[in-house]
Amino acid sequence: MGLWHVTVTQTVTGMQLPPGAAEKLKEMGRPAPDAPRTSVYQTCMTPEEWEKNMSQMQTVNKNCTRSNIVQNPHQMSFDMTCTSEREGEGATGHMQMIYDSPERAHGLMTMKIQQGAASPTPMNVAVKMDTHFLNSNCGDLKPGENKPVVQK
Repeated sequence: MGLWHVTVTQTVTGMQLPPGAAEKLKEMGRPAPDAPRTSVYQTCMTPEEWEKNMSQMQTVNKNCTRSNIVQNPHQMSFDMTCTSEREGEGATGHMQMIYDSPERAHGLMTMKIQQGAASPTPMNVAVKMDTHFLNSNCGDLKPGENKPVVQK
């Protein structure tokens, strides 16, 4: 427990945008909707925060079910299926976190989201996570707080 360095890269493909919206974003200097977005930050992890995070990962929305659950000292993984009251909508996905050592972990969550009859192409979301331990002292960072890391 202590200070951790976290890198999260999210990629979304298949997002339906109005005609010309992607070009307008590029003109404004904003990334294309399907471009990977990376966040790098430090966080202070205490035993209580660890339990809270694990609990949140295991809490399932009332319209979602988890299956193929594996949880042991080396990994946590599960499949998830979510339904919607609207026809043609729903999502399926897989989450896996590998604990490489007590000081390093990495994982990947993928989701395929059906957006309904208006958008027959599914949206795909991939979130890659990598984290490693920095120090047992969190300094001025409070438990559960995140501090962005400026990339040089």
